[in-house]
Amino acid sequence: MPRAATALTDLARYGFADLRASRDLLDQLIERQPSVAGFLPALSQSADPDRALIRLSRLVERSPEAVGRLLAAATAPSPTHTDERPGDRLMLVLGASEGLAEFLLRRPEALDVLRRKVWTVPHQDDYERDLLAAVQGLTGDDARMALRVTYRECLVALAAFDLGLYDPVAGLDVVAAALADLAGAALEAALDVARREVAFDADEIAATRLSIIAMGKTGARELNYLSDVDVIFVADAREGLDPARAVEIATRLAVHMTRTLSDLGPEEPLWEVDANLRPEGKNGALVRTLSSHLAYYERWAKPWEFQALLKARPIAGDHELGQEYVEKLSPLVWSVASTENFVESVQKMRERVTAHIPADQVDRQLKLGPGVFATSSSPSSSCSSSTGRATPTSGSGRRSALSGPSSARATWAERRRRSSIATTASSASWSTGSNCRGSAART
Repeated sequence: MPRAATALTDLARYGFADLRASRDLLDQLIERQPSVAGFLPALSQSADPDRALIRLSRLVERSPEAVGRLLAAATAPSPTHTDERPGDRLMLVLGASEGLAEFLLRRPEALDVLRRKVWTVPHQDDYERDLLAAVQGLTGDDARMALRVTYRECLVALAAFDLGLYDPVAGLDVVAAALADLAGAALEAALDVARREVAFDADEIAATRLSIIAMGKTGARELNYLSDVDVIFVADAREGLDPARAVEIATRLAVHMTRTLSDLGPEEPLWEVDANLRPEGKNGALVRTLSSHLAYYERWAKPWEFQALLKARPIAGDHELGQEYVEKLSPLVWSVASTENFVESVQKMRERVTAHIPADQVDRQLKLGPGVFATSSSPSSSCSSSTGRATPTSGSGRRSALSGPSSARATWAERRRRSSIATTASSASWSTGSNCRGSAART
């Protein structure tokens, strides 16, 4: 059989679709980087071998030395004696995510995070150490660059862990929780930057308490790779500072935080910080005091707004203030079910959401369409509100801060320990305690 036909047959066996184009590109790559030939099996295990090969070609063209070092790196000893090499992890990432491939193309030095096999999924505390160290003393574009690059380095390491799992279903909860923890660390680092950027007296800034409350999938620690991050901002003043002044300062802090994470800059934005679940939505104040939040929920909040609070938990900023928010709102969440026509109002809200989906998208709307996530989660949440007990969600099933009266009384540290990432899949044991740059990782 002719050599070209054999090559095409091999590529077909490895899962390539565009055989001739992939063969030509692969030949060029091997001529430039001979070690690529040993990674065909890894390419075949990626989600899209053709795209992984194209992205690898661009990466080799951009930074042949960095890629060559990674592909030549030896397998580190591991608890499971795996034969997985750093280059194998690179192929999996390149085949799965255009966004991460583009990041590695922009920042080839980030390839170094793939040298270590991640056996322990970092917790928010670990991520915070990395991100706070990256932005220490920085403001403006320098801070945005450092935070976003370090965040994406952590994301590359987490994605490689995710893609390399023997049983990805068993690891789903672990990865979703880690993504939420990484988002919380980014919010904490952005707040650190904001405190240096806002034009207020340093003593007034120190006297301003600001807590960031995670909502939605972030609050439930069920985040996915493409989610925005839903939050609510709560402010208060320490002794000696007028509460109105504290709200003014906290509002500027919140705006600067959002810009650090979401505005255009030398490194691409991370994700949208969505504060639209706050009282009065887009028309309401971005930041309120705790007493203002309480007044709104006691007098004007609609049933669906209490449902949204079921997943609320403090994630960054002043943790004590966040805990107080949880404790004071919890009784209101569980009492709303006794109001007249509670279930009917929830059902009507669900119908209104469905009615606003364009007709040509109804069958493809995975989040809001009939019979999918929102259809099942809305009754589940209303059931939780009615019974005052936690109902496992469609994701991780972990309780949020408001998923039951007893958990509302728990301290921040206790909740963090209860929700720490610990599960087992394949023969590897995962727990908290390592960061994305590997300083605490077992290799």
